[in-house]
Amino acid sequence: MENKEMQELLKKLKAAKSAQELIELAKAEGAEIPADKAQELFDKLNDGELSDDKAEAVAGGVVL
Repeated sequence: MENKEMQELLKKLKAAKSAQELIELAKAEGAEIPADKAQELFDKLNDGELSDDKAEAVAGGVVL
C-alpha cells in the first residue's frame, strides 16, 4: 500500500464512530478484524493511546 493510501486509511480509521465501523472499514479493504480486537483498536484510537506506527501496522493488515 502506498504511503498516501496508508495515510487516507489512517484518517478513516481515526474517524470511525464505533468498533463496528472499524470492522466494516477493514472488510472494505479486504481484511478482517475480530470484534474484540476492533473494540480494543477503537478504544485506543479514541484515547489517543495508539501511535501512528501502530495504527499503520493495523491499517496494513497486521492485528496488534
